Amino acid sequence: MKKAIALAAALLASSAQATSGLDFGDLNYFLKGGQFNLTSNVSVVNVEVFDEAASAEYETNGYVFEDRLSYGLADNLNAFVGLDFAFKYETELPGSSESDNGGLSNPYFGANYRLMNQKDAAFNLDFGAIARINIMDGETGFAGEDGNYARGNHALELNSSIGRKWNEANEWRLTAAVIQQFAGESTQMISGGDQDYETDASTDMSLTAAYQYRPVQEFMLTVSAQALRVGEIESENTTSNFDTTEDAHMDLRFGFSAKYLITENFIGRFNYGQGRLAEYDIERNNAKSELKDRHEQFYGFGIDWLF
Repeated sequence: MKKAIALAAALLASSAQATSGLDFGDLNYFLKGGQFNLTSNVSVVNVEVFDEAASAEYETNGYVFEDRLSYGLADNLNAFVGLDFAFKYETELPGSSESDNGGLSNPYFGANYRLMNQKDAAFNLDFGAIARINIMDGETGFAGEDGNYARGNHALELNSSIGRKWNEANEWRLTAAVIQQFAGESTQMISGGDQDYETDASTDMSLTAAYQYRPVQEFMLTVSAQALRVGEIESENTTSNFDTTEDAHMDLRFGFSAKYLITENFIGRFNYGQGRLAEYDIERNNAKSELKDRHEQFYGFGIDWLF
């Protein structure tokens, strides 16, 4: 009888340890102190939108590279830096012309703090902050001019995540974020004379839910859904002296990822995503229009390297 009780206790302890343990590749995995993590993705992106007033469809295609390096300052605190780059990121315009937004984005840095861990509590609870630094103004190139991938303003995101891995194969994670877009500047680079814009501050909010299934240690499948509320954007063309107002709207994005643990510290990943983006009104120089039939799609590959 004593042996049976001891065996049952051992099995329960083993089960609890398996449930509370988080492995590299899990949604809720948190860097340990002294660990580095390099995350890199390359995506093929397609975005479409129809401008009702201009009776024209605009289609954007390009390649986007996203890189982030993180470091564990402690078991419950990590910091990271990141930089994005767009290659051949061009928009087809009416009249067989194109605009260019290829190039570097503004860099960002941030930190994550784990307040609660599922080993000691019912779930994992994290708080994070991301600051994007406006090193260069946003530029859009026309008629052969080169642009960049920068938005042209400082931005600060505050977020909080809650999640749990409830057995060896299943886990969930929910993240809420508020993003403050500070006032900024951008330029449309046109051969006949550049057009300068000043954009007022605005606030965005997002909610992201993710679920991951890990049937074996090496293979992971993740699905996610995000609702992003984009705040009203007001800008002024300081060259030609007219205003533009874009109404607030809600965009929905859905993602899928298949990951494979190639070695104990290296993951290869396939990513796919679609956006069902809301229609919204825009007013330029007192002329109103509606941007509709907005669609977004991407697919690509990525890696996670823990060292």
